[in-house]
Amino acid sequence: MPLSARTTESVTELGSAKATVTRGSRRRTHPPSDSRQAPIGARVTKKLIPADLGLDPGSGSAEHLYRWLLASVLLGRPIQQSVAAATYRTLIGAGLTSPTSFDRVSREQLRRLLDRGGYVQFDFRMSDTLRSVMRAIATEYGSVHGLVQTSADEAQLTARLTGLSGIGPVTARIFAAQVPATLYASGLGDDDR
Repeated sequence: MPLSARTTESVTELGSAKATVTRGSRRRTHPPSDSRQAPIGARVTKKLIPADLGLDPGSGSAEHLYRWLLASVLLGRPIQQSVAAATYRTLIGAGLTSPTSFDRVSREQLRRLLDRGGYVQFDFRMSDTLRSVMRAIATEYGSVHGLVQTSADEAQLTARLTGLSGIGPVTARIFAAQVPATLYASGLGDDDR
């Protein structure tokens, strides 16, 4: 089918399961195929995963769990993933490497860091969200690692996350989807607690 100048086309990869091609108002889903490529001029978007940021939260590393939560909070907002990734790298580069590190920066300093990463649309709101979420985690659980390991399962982790001001179901799902069952309290043996 020839594309007219008015036809918009985008291709979205949903994991490796399938690709969806949208032409105007018609939508078709195709199974993955190595021979099928995005049409010329199509926008291709891939969901960011921890490995794209050099992270492996499934390892149980306290550092990787914290960093993946930070990235998840940024990714959970309606903003381009590339902007969220750049902002994540800016925050880590500025030394915001633990929940308590957010206490050392003012709202304005954090807003400027968010702007530097390209996260300008919601900078004040995100500044407040990050400070609130990280303070609550540090106070209630000690760390993101503590939050995960004291949760019985994914459902409890998700409920705890969405109970924090500024984290909704999308952010909670982004984070929890990368946490293996073995890291929850129910998956740990007595020697691991």
